[in-house]
Amino acid sequence: MKKRQFNTLAGFLGSKSSSPTIGDTVGFQGYAAIGDGGAATWQHNGITAQTPSQSPAQLGDALLNDGNGNQWSLVGVTATAKLEVNPLALGAKYDDLTDDSAAHAAGLAGLNRVGGGLLRLPSGTTRANIVNTFDKVDIVGSGRSTVIAPTSGICFSVSGIQSGFGGHIHNFNCSGINGATTGLFVDGFSRGKFGDLWLSDGLNYALDIDGDGSTEFTFENVYIHNPLIRGLRYSRTDGVDTGGVYFDTLHITGPAAGAKGIEVTSSHTSRTRAFMFANKVVLDNFTEEAMLLENVESFFISQMWATGTASGFGMLTTKDVKDCFIEQAWLQNSDAGGYNLLISGGGTSLETADLSIGQLRTSGPGTSVQFNGSPVLTRCNIGQWNDTATTKTNDDVKLSQMRCMILEGDFTVEGKTNFGGDFATLTLSAGGAVTATSSAHRIAPETGAADDMHTISGGTQGDRLTIMVNSSANTITVKHGTGNIYLDGAVDKTLDNSRDKLELVYFNGEWQQTGFSSNG
Repeated sequence: MKKRQFNTLAGFLGSKSSSPTIGDTVGFQGYAAIGDGGAATWQHNGITAQTPSQSPAQLGDALLNDGNGNQWSLVGVTATAKLEVNPLALGAKYDDLTDDSAAHAAGLAGLNRVGGGLLRLPSGTTRANIVNTFDKVDIVGSGRSTVIAPTSGICFSVSGIQSGFGGHIHNFNCSGINGATTGLFVDGFSRGKFGDLWLSDGLNYALDIDGDGSTEFTFENVYIHNPLIRGLRYSRTDGVDTGGVYFDTLHITGPAAGAKGIEVTSSHTSRTRAFMFANKVVLDNFTEEAMLLENVESFFISQMWATGTASGFGMLTTKDVKDCFIEQAWLQNSDAGGYNLLISGGGTSLETADLSIGQLRTSGPGTSVQFNGSPVLTRCNIGQWNDTATTKTNDDVKLSQMRCMILEGDFTVEGKTNFGGDFATLTLSAGGAVTATSSAHRIAPETGAADDMHTISGGTQGDRLTIMVNSSANTITVKHGTGNIYLDGAVDKTLDNSRDKLELVYFNGEWQQTGFSSNG
């Protein structure tokens, strides 16, 4: 076998070498210039009579054709040796001026042709839009000094890898400094791993994941700075209960005004399982939601910390979400008109249910926790809650339309408490019945100035209810044992003064009296 040395690959493309034999090699000291990082060895693969003078970018593979049409394969990209490829050897420049997309595509195609391998990204800035659609291909940069910064579109996208093993992709920076709008886009990726990623410099969507075709893949050590719209967007549209994305250490900071940190949503009419697991999540300095979960279920967070100054928004906001579990959360909204935790439903059967927080710490001048949802469906379980607001009177806990909230352990309330008793007026039906919708109501006769009340619907075990007459001009007689109301001494109670109050608790299908006051 012959071994020959040339200055550059570019110069070799035009040469008309004598007929090589399989295994002959040629070496280059650079791609376009000696010492430009493109030094590599190429081997004749036995293929001849090809289009002469074709570069790897022109062939879309880790191949080249010399001036006589003899084909050469980059050593390390052969059927018998799966090693690594440096895109500089394929014509990439990493000079922050050149679109190196074709060189990267050639390297990935070459690795795929031989069943996989490693694309080793050098230091420097490339204006390439890198697209990987191949399984078993690893792509590794040289740390933050490897910058992928195209002039538009997506810096790095992974798609079409919906089965098998997606490989390892890590250790580089996607930047919007030259005009790219998305950092990393994942649309079809299975059983692979991303890690040590920096997504920075004004990207609209720093990390954008289409969850419909992706499952069981991992992110580790992801740092996002200054997203303009979303730090992380994880979206579903198909309504299929599949998925699985895992995060270990996700840090999003310094966003533009109006940007959200993490948004996990499904646009399908049925709630979709996100199967998203996150450990050590830091979301810093947001003016809207630091984390928004909407129309999804099966969301698990180990530790999270979120801060911001967001008027009218919750640092953590859940909408129509089910089975959300958070072990530890520290939420700090520094705006008096904002919320730390905002839980709401959309008024449908898909409203928030089963939110469990092991340890919750809230601080700031705004509302600690705001619940807006269906009384039938919204449930929240908080194991330990530590509220460290400087001004307690402004840091209200509002349980508006809350179905069930469980606080385990000691719970200290400083200042006023309001458990959702809006004293809305209910008018008795022809059968002397009403349906309670909050913890306090005024009762009006069906007709005339006097009426009897026999039954109260809408109760669940442990509910407490205060009832009053709607006006001193009316009289409501609450009947013992005629319906589901049971009063002390088996004696009816009369409400004929607007200050009269009857206190009840719901137990085993009955409303039982706990207190009564008569004022005239």
